[in-house]
Amino acid sequence: MVDTPAFHSEVIAYPAITIISRETPGATRIAHRPAIDHATLATLSATFRAPCLAEDEQQVRELTGVAGGAEPWLLESADQMLLIRRLEQQFPTLEEAGCKVGIGVATGADKAFILGAGR
Repeated sequence: MVDTPAFHSEVIAYPAITIISRETPGATRIAHRPAIDHATLATLSATFRAPCLAEDEQQVRELTGVAGGAEPWLLESADQMLLIRRLEQQFPTLEEAGCKVGIGVATGADKAFILGAGR
């Protein structure tokens, strides 16, 4: 949800909606900067849960090979993926270079919402 205005006030952190299930991994569906209103979100919800995307689908893209273990999930373009993989091969990780990596800005809204199937 990068650059999606999901909060009532301006924040630095980005929200995310993650669905975890015990299924065979498949394609990853994304919607880039959707409008945050009831009608759009209801349509997106139905589209994300559909067994397959309609041929004329405009708002949701389906990407394969996004989730690969500990590798970063790049959702923009294949060019970005190739560049990241090349940099990973040529340079050490931040930790290997002696840098300490910490968490980002605390949002103050760190609750997890877990819903059962069909809700």
